[in-house]
Amino acid sequence: MNKTKIYNFIWIALLIFFWVVSENAAAQTRSFWDSVRTENQKEEPIEQGNPEISGYINSALDKKLDSLADIKRKATRIDGFRIQLYSGNDRQKAIKAKEMAYRLIKKSDIYTTYKSPTFTVRMGDFYQKSDAFMVLKKLESAFPNAVIISEIVNLKP
Repeated sequence: MNKTKIYNFIWIALLIFFWVVSENAAAQTRSFWDSVRTENQKEEPIEQGNPEISGYINSALDKKLDSLADIKRKATRIDGFRIQLYSGNDRQKAIKAKEMAYRLIKKSDIYTTYKSPTFTVRMGDFYQKSDAFMVLKKLESAFPNAVIISEIVNLKP
């Protein structure tokens, strides 16, 4: 027999061996976790039409979900988008850009920041990029260099 044929045979045999071993280990792991139950979990049939919660209830999971809900209620900022209207070194141009944006879209939140040596004027608290894009189209003639930026934005109540 050729050496390459022998090596190929050994390689295939090892692959089959490891596949069989891993399948057995996975089956044992599944059966172990299926058998684990906490004392709060009771096996009860789920009744259709019953307005009460039925089935398996895990109080630890309920506590975690409640704490996540509390955190979500307290959240005031989220990942979103803003439109950058101006970015440059000239403070007067930044002020003019802010005033023009107020005139064009009156119900908008406009943010001016200064990080040496750059002034930036950004507008809006958009949760979806498509919403920011619609407003950007309205501002295109006044601000031809405006771009949409991913940023942490304020949640509106």
